[in-house]
Amino acid sequence: AVIVPGAAADLAGFDADPLALRALPAFVLVAGRDALPAQAPENRPLALSAGRVLTGKAVLAEGIVLVANGKIASVGTSPALPAGTRLLDFGPHAVLAPGFIDAFGFAPAVLSDGGVPA
Repeated sequence: AVIVPGAAADLAGFDADPLALRALPAFVLVAGRDALPAQAPENRPLALSAGRVLTGKAVLAEGIVLVANGKIASVGTSPALPAGTRLLDFGPHAVLAPGFIDAFGFAPAVLSDGGVPA
């Protein structure tokens, strides 16, 4: 799974490094919809901001992922946000990762270029 424009918005955000023993999911999106909704889903763009965004190809510091119509619309550090976009800022210590991650797994995280996330 990767975080790139056009990919399905299957994302999980954590309150700490996702491999930390006490990391908890702050949110889970499946096809751009909250998998743990506390209220009725909204049909407007959603911007997710975190201290680190693990795209599967790189690690962005202070990254923002824009989700629209169930897909990732853009990824970057300062993408243009459409009017009416809902912003969820999880703070400088949060990590946004694609798909679902088992925080108790023992496989090392390796980027597509062979590097290890910082």
